[in-house]
Amino acid sequence: MVIIMIKWIRNEIDLLLHYNMSMVGGFLGAYALLERGGNFGSSQTSNMIYLMVGWLHGSVSEILIHTFSLLIYIITLIIAFLLPKYVKTDMRCICIVAEVTGALFTGFLPAKINPIVALYPIFAMTGLQWGTFSGAKGYASSTIFSTNNLRQTVYSFTEYCRTKESAELQKFKFFMLTLIFYHSGVVIGFISVVNWHVTGIWMCIAPLITAFTLLTAATAAQRRTDFENLAQKS
Repeated sequence: MVIIMIKWIRNEIDLLLHYNMSMVGGFLGAYALLERGGNFGSSQTSNMIYLMVGWLHGSVSEILIHTFSLLIYIITLIIAFLLPKYVKTDMRCICIVAEVTGALFTGFLPAKINPIVALYPIFAMTGLQWGTFSGAKGYASSTIFSTNNLRQTVYSFTEYCRTKESAELQKFKFFMLTLIFYHSGVVIGFISVVNWHVTGIWMCIAPLITAFTLLTAATAAQRRTDFENLAQKS
């Protein structure tokens, strides 16, 4: 039974990690909005709007704060894009470890600190996650925000109703489950903030550990299979 389970994890690792990291994305989104001044830490749309508003108001401090946020996000996207081209270590492992570190650090930031500055680690975490976990099973799907996932859920369901094609049904299930896992992360994030406030982000470490465990198990199973195949050939 254990061997069967490990083989299943190996075969479905991309999908399992996608849903797992979607839960992390939902958690981080809820935490940022509820605990850090209503600011969304998973994208740069609102940050760039505030950057322009700061520029129009002539506020040097606001310009600097939001510019630095933008740079953090851009840099982590570049890292996620370039690092796999130069290192052999699985980028997914690097991302998960970096996010655990970011969550630990964020939990120590004072509640009264500037809310945008408090989101700097989350900007880094979500930028890295977006560049690393960007879909599964051939579907492009973000694990850090939901708008396109919602659109794809609606479109695929509508197309399935029109054509009855099984491919559209599978696509609908994929994006619907992505939304479900994402918003289950939102629920966990809400509970964590209500009970533990700033340090509630440490609850995010649990699904990150789960993701790391899944990835480790799948990698070990793949290495074992490769070794067995090599032994048979020799």
